[in-house]
Amino acid sequence: MDEALTLIGLGWFQVTPIVTTLLIQGSYATQHVATVFTDMPRNFKCNTEPGVEDNSTSFNNLCSIRNQTDNSIIHSKEHLCTEFMYDKTLFESTFSSEFNLVCEKSWLSGMFKTSGFIGVIFGCIYTGLGDRWGRVSVVRVITFLYLLSVLVVGLVPEMYSIIIARFVVGFCYEILNGTSYTLMMEVLPLKYRSTIGAIVSNIAYTFFAILTGTVSYFIRSWRTLHLILSIPIFLQTVCIFFLCKSPRWLVNVGNFEEAIKVLIKGSKQNHVDLSSEALNSIRASIQPSIKESDEQVPNKKCQVIYSFSSLLKVLFSTPKMRKISVIFPALWFLTGIVYFSIPLNANNFSSNNPFQYIVVMALADIPPNIFIPILIKYLGNVKTISFMFILTMACLVIVVFIPEHLTWVKWTFTIAAMVTISCCFMIAYILGSELFPTPVRSVGFGMGSIARHTGILTIQYVIDTAFTLRMWWLPNVVAAVCCLLAFAVSVGMLPETHGQPLCDTVEQVENRSKTNQIKNDIGTHL
Repeated sequence: MDEALTLIGLGWFQVTPIVTTLLIQGSYATQHVATVFTDMPRNFKCNTEPGVEDNSTSFNNLCSIRNQTDNSIIHSKEHLCTEFMYDKTLFESTFSSEFNLVCEKSWLSGMFKTSGFIGVIFGCIYTGLGDRWGRVSVVRVITFLYLLSVLVVGLVPEMYSIIIARFVVGFCYEILNGTSYTLMMEVLPLKYRSTIGAIVSNIAYTFFAILTGTVSYFIRSWRTLHLILSIPIFLQTVCIFFLCKSPRWLVNVGNFEEAIKVLIKGSKQNHVDLSSEALNSIRASIQPSIKESDEQVPNKKCQVIYSFSSLLKVLFSTPKMRKISVIFPALWFLTGIVYFSIPLNANNFSSNNPFQYIVVMALADIPPNIFIPILIKYLGNVKTISFMFILTMACLVIVVFIPEHLTWVKWTFTIAAMVTISCCFMIAYILGSELFPTPVRSVGFGMGSIARHTGILTIQYVIDTAFTLRMWWLPNVVAAVCCLLAFAVSVGMLPETHGQPLCDTVEQVENRSKTNQIKNDIGTHL
């Protein structure tokens, strides 16, 4: 299949899946990171005269007031507030202020944020839908559900419906994220796969996080802001009608002729004229995959995993598959802890300006898009990610020992740590699409996503504990230890995948070390 994709080259055939993936991954910033603004914590006070505008700037965050009788404090009675006024310095309205989610209702404010995150975790479980029903079919159906849930959040006036819709937003995002990225990687020629895969995995979040911080500065009403930031999802809905099915997936489910038609269509879109000799070469490059698949599974349709037991059987069927299925989620778990330890622990070194903070942290993700493709080209995925974990560990440890008054030095090393761990994040995305064989590639990607979000929950608990104990340095130490563990895991246990064909079968995973011969054959053909 890689030889066939090399023949049709890189062009418009790959543009649509790349753009679709960029829009989907960018929506993580516009739908989840944006809750920093749409549900921004605000100071409040009791509104003792409902309907009367109070322009005072004094907000005590008290949930009750005392009414004095007989001008005596002794005879005063405490009453719980039912109406509140909010500080509008930074935001005109938020989800919490609209529904008065303060005091005893404050937990509902937290649900607005966490329901989306919980939805992401549940979505990880179903990323394998693309392996069963096809990448494009899943992306199209889930995109419409995604769009509907986003509109419910922005337009429906009922609080619990919004919270439920937020869960669906997170659920749909993760399914789309894993499936679209897998589709993109499966249609990219071998020569460009690692470079484009690395850039796409990072640049989308970077751009849309900057956009989120900038737009939020000018629009201070949460519903208007939410709907404007959802425009990329409308664009995504247009793109899905131009997607072509993954020829690699079609071969694995036995639809050989349709795979050939997709490749021919791709060659026309890329303005490549295929001779009869080239078509025969494409057929020859695909047929070995079919033969290998038939030898493993008598019924060709069984290459698509239909049950949980069959899924486990494939993931843990051979020594190398067992190693990948255990080590890759472990790497994602550690990467999630380190990556999110920086923004979630921001109160120790960040500005009080949330718009500035989001933009600066997003800007820190830009440098990796420039030099990571170069490092991967010469060092490969495994050596590069291992080196970056060591650099991240060094920066995190240095921050712990910097004196409090040297704020700019702490900022410098913190941003440096963000840059290096962003590199690791990019490469982990690539590994997720290249380590697993085609029949379980989406599921393997989903396993990594579950592990990553478990890591986020873990570091959040560590940060909360550190805040309670006044040990601001604890998250840095934990993240540094995780960097060391991630270095050990990546450098010693993961195979190098850069520049090697994607595996279509479990047998090819087992023989990955021999794929240099396949790579040489492709080079000879070219």
